[in-house]
Amino acid sequence: LKDRPANLEVVGIDRVAGRDAYVATARIDSITTWTAYFDVVTGLLRREMTTTETLLLPLQEQVDYGDYREVSGVQLPFLVRTTTGAPYDLVTRTFLQIRRNVAVDDALFRPPSGS
Repeated sequence: LKDRPANLEVVGIDRVAGRDAYVATARIDSITTWTAYFDVVTGLLRREMTTTETLLLPLQEQVDYGDYREVSGVQLPFLVRTTTGAPYDLVTRTFLQIRRNVAVDDALFRPPSGS
């Protein structure tokens, strides 16, 4: 973690995707808790959950990471799943290729001409 919350603490071990993971939690503000699950063997982040307390019920956002591969000496997830727990709200991103420090042509970011 680059910017580790000051109050981050390991609170136990749980299972994520069939693997043991250290569970660490931190209070982000008075109503928000961040929970991270790190693989016991590899140390890689397997899941993170953000829970926001509301008057009615807690709102949760969960992101699962998988299919880690080495890219320029760094392990990166090629599979990312995001959900809020609602049955209609699951987004899966599968990356076919990740390249780091590659030059990108500025023309790709220009808006199309108005013809």
